[in-house]
Amino acid sequence: MSTLDNLTFIIRIAVTVLIALAGGICAAVYFSSKNKKNNPGQTETKKKTIDPNVAKDKIASFLPFDSIEDDMIVMDKGDKYVMLVEAEGINYHLMSDAEKDSVEAGFIQLLNSIRFPIQIYVQTTAVNLESSLDQYRDRLKAMEENLVNRAKNLQDLIKKGETPREELDLYQLEVRGLQNVYEYTSDLITNIESVTLNRWILKKHYYIAVPYNVVEMGIINKFSPQEMHEMARRELETRTQSVIQGLLSAGVEGKIVETDDLTQVIYSILNRDDANIYNNKKAKESEFDALFTTTPKAHADSLNNENKSVVNSDLFKFDY
Repeated sequence: MSTLDNLTFIIRIAVTVLIALAGGICAAVYFSSKNKKNNPGQTETKKKTIDPNVAKDKIASFLPFDSIEDDMIVMDKGDKYVMLVEAEGINYHLMSDAEKDSVEAGFIQLLNSIRFPIQIYVQTTAVNLESSLDQYRDRLKAMEENLVNRAKNLQDLIKKGETPREELDLYQLEVRGLQNVYEYTSDLITNIESVTLNRWILKKHYYIAVPYNVVEMGIINKFSPQEMHEMARRELETRTQSVIQGLLSAGVEGKIVETDDLTQVIYSILNRDDANIYNNKKAKESEFDALFTTTPKAHADSLNNENKSVVNSDLFKFDY
């Protein structure tokens, strides 16, 4: 057999092997797809075996604390407790040299008197004017009721025709003055609402974190978890009060951050962009767990629109 015949024979064997391999691969793919069609519940069975608590455990393990109770942050499964003291800011740069020296001396005295670790935390949040808006809306509602009553009394006097024109002019002048004040207040509310939409108006909050570890109690085996919780709360109240008294010596007022405000502080840390929109107070007032509810803001807006329509009605057209 010549060299050319040997080469041709080898090529034929190689082509036959490649064809056999390609056929085997096609058969494997065909039978695999056929098994998936015949057993569609196989994949679903795998999905059902996933533990639904896995995601929850991962989220819970991500949070650096266990719970918020009695104005305290509970950490490390009850082994550590933290309280926050909120300090009011002062205009230090606008003070005289003597006042600055007094503030610095008071702060140094505070640091020297502390016998436990503390941490100073500064949080910057957008200004929330919802509480001020609610007060203005309540005043606007009372002004609207008074204004409408005065306008109705004037219309009654005009219809009777027994009141002299000079008295009607004075009465009308009084009603117009109340109407101007009402419109000014309504415009003020509108302007404040536009300001709240500008989230670049920021405010700084100053906090002092005061911790307490249960190992400081000594022998902890003889105390129940509830007893350790109460002892930690009393000790933290003592420590925070000493911090507040030290701040007063520097001319700074302080207070213990309560549970609701403490929740908002932590929420603002974890949700910086949405903290001013979905805050803790709004969640409670909106009755999110109710089947049907109308939010206070929507209710107030509807009242404002109704009040404007009343004030601009024919009730304030005095013809006599």
